[in-house]
Amino acid sequence: GLDVFEMQPSDFMTENELAAASLEALKGTVNAQTQEMVTWPAVPVVARAYQDQLLRDGEIDAGQSRELTQVLDRAERLLEADNGNRNASRELSDLAEQLEEEGESRRGITRKRYLELAATVSGISEAVR
Repeated sequence: GLDVFEMQPSDFMTENELAAASLEALKGTVNAQTQEMVTWPAVPVVARAYQDQLLRDGEIDAGQSRELTQVLDRAERLLEADNGNRNASRELSDLAEQLEEEGESRRGITRKRYLELAATVSGISEAVR
């Protein structure tokens, strides 16, 4: 028989991180030996995965995290309905700039996560325009 295991959310890996890792952009299979560079798509679940990582490490404050969640919820609804919205796009763009500024003031993996989050939010902004 064939045993198939599916990872479950835990203290070390959130539901958003697992969902992002399961995106079709990864072509279904990851072979760590090939060390291929992964380009994550600019979609809300990827932004939420970065948010979860920053939350887990205590690197994002509660207010900023709440704002990000609200903006991503709105963007997700717009994307699912295939509706453009310039106000939402502008809000996302402004938030991306704030996140980028925050990232520039950080170091190491926290800096990388903030900058990747900013780039992802910026890409979502373009998608909802």
